[in-house]
Amino acid sequence: MHSECKLHRLEAGFLALFLLEFTESFKAENYLYSLTDFELERYFTFKNEKRRNEFVATRLLKHDLFGFNQIRYRDHGAP
Repeated sequence: MHSECKLHRLEAGFLALFLLEFTESFKAENYLYSLTDFELERYFTFKNEKRRNEFVATRLLKHDLFGFNQIRYRDHGAP
């Protein structure tokens, strides 16, 4: 994981919960190179800086845990 992000993993039996904590100094634009083309296109649809940071941080987590498989979205925007 990246230095501005901290990953917490909680386990109970077959269940695992991941919590991604990122510092206030986290800047999404520093990690755009880590996004796929599809993710980068989606990133630029967000106007709010906080939402952009959340989007990039969650994609960094997804890449670390599951690789670069694409998240598919429904017509109404839900994953």
